[in-house]
Formats: sequence, structure tokens, C-alpha cells
Amino acid sequence: MTNRKILAATAVCVAALAFDAPARAQVFTGRIDVTVDDQTGARRSGVAIAVSGPATHAQATDSTGQAHFVSLPPGTYTVKLTLAGFVPYTSTSVDVQSGASTALDVRLRPTGATEAADAAAITPRVDVRRSTTTTNVSLSCRSRAIRGRRCRPCPPCTSIASTSADPSQAAR
Repeated sequence: MTNRKILAATAVCVAALAFDAPARAQVFTGRIDVTVDDQTGARRSGVAIAVSGPATHAQATDSTGQAHFVSLPPGTYTVKLTLAGFVPYTSTSVDVQSGASTALDVRLRPTGATEAADAAAITPRVDVRRSTTTTNVSLSCRSRAIRGRRCRPCPPCTSIASTSADPSQAAR
């Protein structure tokens, strides 16, 4: 009988560790991907970008006119872009969600035009730039799974988001 109890306890510990690894791998940050071009549609490099909100970061666009702010805590951010010879651009409503990428496409206008402000950045439902799957499981569902029971459908479990780098796979 003692060996059975030890075996059962070992099995429970192994099951708990199996469910613990995915929990540690959950993503609790998001990102902002900025693409900058001018009135002709040409990508602009060297644009100074400042991001402020729950976290503060600054960088310049690369040679392809892009900047990527990764590992941002979820929340609403203000993004400011400046480049000599162009009107400064500000967006105060950039929403970053956990496990998602928020695209912000900006078209700078030459000096002399009116200032651009408060363009909304929308988080897409399917982000074709990422090849990861995000799954949110409630603590009660995790506890039921450890005990070998099925999870009853709850809002967090029924709204599992999946993204794929291949657009044809995303529609499935």
C-alpha cells in the first residue's frame, strides 16, 4: 500500500510540473511596431520616436523606416515622432495588449502643414507578423485539468486567440 501512495504522489507532482511549465511561458507583454513614411510614400529612416505610458522607451527608425518596441506592459501609450523638416506627430491612444502587436503606420508631412495628432492605433485580431499562439486559461480551469476533470466553457477559455505567420493558416 505504501508503494501505491508514493506512486500516486509522484504522479500528482509530475502532473503539476507539466502544467506549471506552460504557465511560466505565458506572455504578459505586448509590442508596438511603428512604420514611418513621408507624403511620397518613401520610408523615412532616423525618425526619433518616444513612447511613454506604463513604460518609457525611445529609439530611431532603421533604414526601412521601422521601429519595434517590444516587451511593453499592457496599457495605453503616447507615441511622439520627430524629424527635422517634418511636422511632429503625436498619438495619445496607442493600446498595447498582452501577447499582441499593435501596428502604427505614420505618414509624416513636411513643415508648413498642420500638426498631426491623436490617430488611433488598432490591435488587429489576427497579426500575420507573429507566429505564436497565445492561450489564456483561468486558474479554475487549470485546477480542473490537474484533477482530471474537463473545463466548463468560461469566457477566458472560449476566447482563445491564435495567430499565425501564414495568412492562409489564420483563417482556419
